[in-house]
Amino acid sequence: MEEKRARPRVDFRSVIEILTANGKELFEELRNISMAGFFIKTDHSFDKDKEYKFELMLTCGERKLTIVGKCIPQRLDVSLDKGEGSEKGTGFKITYLEPDSSEELYNVVMYNAAD
Repeated sequence: MEEKRARPRVDFRSVIEILTANGKELFEELRNISMAGFFIKTDHSFDKDKEYKFELMLTCGERKLTIVGKCIPQRLDVSLDKGEGSEKGTGFKITYLEPDSSEELYNVVMYNAAD
């Protein structure tokens, strides 16, 4: 299948904390990420037109990184077909990254895209 995204996503497993109406909620099943967005496996319902703050926790070897930014849900209740079954979740568009976070995320994405 041809990739339609300007910034392809890479498979990546991590946890992400999103500030919702219920406060900070931890989602433990981030599945992929790019400089433009990410997908989390979840049954949680998000408001499509609302911007959310997020903190993405990454571990790179012994180094721990926190990527901080804002995002908007773009694709609600979608299935990500991974061959061994689909994963229901939500795709997000990143609308803002703190400057240090942007550089760190770029490095992580480029490193994982090299495979």
